[in-house]
Amino acid sequence: HHINLTYVDLRWGVTEEEASSSIEICLTQVHDAFFLGMLGERYGWAPSQYNVSSPDDPKLSWLKEYPTNRSITELEIHCGAFLGRSVKSVFCIRDPSVVSQIPENHRKDFQCDGGADVAQKLRDLKERVERDFGHTGNVLHYDGQWGGLVDGKPVLSGLDNFASFALQSLWSQICEVHEIEDYEDEYGNDEADEEEEFDLDSHYQDLKVHHDAYAFERFKCFAGRKTITDRIVKTLDNIVDRKGVIVVHGEPGAGKSAILAHLSSHYRKIRPHSTVISHFVGSAPGSTNIRDTLHRISWEISLALRPDETPDLPVDYNELKKAFARLLKEAEFESIVLIIDGLNQLSDAFQAHSLDWIPDEVPLPIVVSTYTDAVSHCVLRANPSSTCIAVGPLNENEQRDMVRRVLAEHYKKLDESPSNNQM
Repeated sequence: HHINLTYVDLRWGVTEEEASSSIEICLTQVHDAFFLGMLGERYGWAPSQYNVSSPDDPKLSWLKEYPTNRSITELEIHCGAFLGRSVKSVFCIRDPSVVSQIPENHRKDFQCDGGADVAQKLRDLKERVERDFGHTGNVLHYDGQWGGLVDGKPVLSGLDNFASFALQSLWSQICEVHEIEDYEDEYGNDEADEEEEFDLDSHYQDLKVHHDAYAFERFKCFAGRKTITDRIVKTLDNIVDRKGVIVVHGEPGAGKSAILAHLSSHYRKIRPHSTVISHFVGSAPGSTNIRDTLHRISWEISLALRPDETPDLPVDYNELKKAFARLLKEAEFESIVLIIDGLNQLSDAFQAHSLDWIPDEVPLPIVVSTYTDAVSHCVLRANPSSTCIAVGPLNENEQRDMVRRVLAEHYKKLDESPSNNQM
């Protein structure tokens, strides 16, 4: 199903500059989220006023009528769970008796953080959760034991029941919202799988989803590398230079996969009439086997050339190599680009690293990535028709941009003010 989930931890990530608008930041993040609420004996900080920049925003307008001096925790629960999205809410409420097991010098981190009025507000909130969600089966009352200190911080142990409930409940909510059939029914019936006729086209469509999902994870926070990307695009656009292999190489972790993932998306956008066929070694079943890889890529090329015909490809590896070379030649004057990431991750089957499956004269552009000085890199750089592009480390500005993008995925920021630069 390839649903992309991003977790949002509301306990950190508000900068000093944003502190005055922390209510608005927290509430807008939980408004449309799958909500996991955890309540112990602490009620949390309660602002005296609910200051927001857009009080008439439908996501925030309810604050005008909401009782004052309520904690951020309560406001988040009201917004994330009570405002018409109960199907996506799960609650775990800790047994108050757990506090008595904790050494006195560490109890302040677990016990009530205010007077009798604060304790009453917390009891009211728990009762409200129980009243509105108890019948749904999405509320767990759990206990735990004193777990000592971890990295100098007090923790509880014996939370297996809590973890299992939270995971299963959230998964149930995701299945309901996205109309996913029960996991066991969909994947656990072996007899149905055996009786169902194998459909190679559906199989490759499923694999394409795997490759696309892998690429998305690599390029969604992509930063920098404009010089490398522009050079590849320029080479692909040049009629004379379109023939041959473009080799993107670097050390492990240099960002080669991210560059090729970004390229596959970027080139489709700027050249919408081109067909980009991407293969990310290691991202899907069979993707490290060169025979399976050639069969899948040949299938995609064949469909690009003759979309109304079912490809007829050999299974024998040597015959498949010949068919692959014929298809490349046939596609010579078509706008087709092949992208193969991670040649160094191919298995040793059929001597894949010798690259004898790549014709001596490549009639259309193939962009590949591999480790510097790997066997595949050595073979390709010895070929005069190859264009080698080295990937070095990100510069400082690109590193900063990368940090910002990754944190933004989780709705977080680091303070970059001159007086408190956390970057």
